[in-house]
Amino acid sequence: MANTLLTRLIDVITSLSSERQIDSLYEKIVDTVQEFTGADGASLYVTDTDSDQPVLRFVIFTNKTLNVRLGGTSGNKIPFQPIRLIDDTGAHNSRNVSAWVFHNKQAINIEDAYEGGGFDFSGTKQFDQNTNYRSQSLLTLPLINHEEDVVGILQLINAQDDHGNTVPFDLFSESLGLALASAAAVTLDTQRLIQSHKDLLDAFVRAIAKAIDAKSAHTSAHCERVPALTEMLARAACNTNTGPLKDFSLTDDEWYELNVAAWLHDCGKLTTPDHILDKSTKLFLLND
Repeated sequence: MANTLLTRLIDVITSLSSERQIDSLYEKIVDTVQEFTGADGASLYVTDTDSDQPVLRFVIFTNKTLNVRLGGTSGNKIPFQPIRLIDDTGAHNSRNVSAWVFHNKQAINIEDAYEGGGFDFSGTKQFDQNTNYRSQSLLTLPLINHEEDVVGILQLINAQDDHGNTVPFDLFSESLGLALASAAAVTLDTQRLIQSHKDLLDAFVRAIAKAIDAKSAHTSAHCERVPALTEMLARAACNTNTGPLKDFSLTDDEWYELNVAAWLHDCGKLTTPDHILDKSTKLFLLND
């Protein structure tokens, strides 16, 4: 049993570290921890401190009993409001259990949410009333990266025993959940860092294209139109079901490479003298 569990853990952690799509990564984190802890429902929040009001933003919400999956790759939007980390007085929000876990960097294991003294579960009770559900056992885990920053919160609801009864989350589930949350935090942090590098590259590429278009009135907006036309042509090729292009397709990486290439296709014009860009005829050196 121990060897089987260890093998599964290794497989899961390897799978998490190799996932490159952020929405799929969110889902893998939730599904993995649900599987190992027997949780009926789960919510994953990511930390958003870019705005004036730092919040925990929902990215995944799932519940097996209610057959609900929101966020991630499902295409279903999450209607719930983000959780504020700072209240109206400027103090830490300690009424919400997820916000408390964020600020204190500690897991919270509650046997019954309706008797969880010290925390405000009015939103949970309202959800139960609207869906005829009963939220009971609750395990809230911080996702802490290598810099000791909380990059997300994972909340598990209603641990299930072998007979489908709701039971509290035991210490083994809590320890296992924390270990998986730690691995997920490192992977999530890495993916967000990679995405920030991509965003920086994209901004730099667009700045180059804007500079090229500004060099000559004759080619104004040309570098913006080419990527759009390139994508249209590539999608048409990918959607072709007959002829020599019927098997043509692009991976996510290839789509990204094509987009960057389209934006940079005229980058050599940055060093081209203006009198050549704005030449009056194609053979102006011979005619003028």
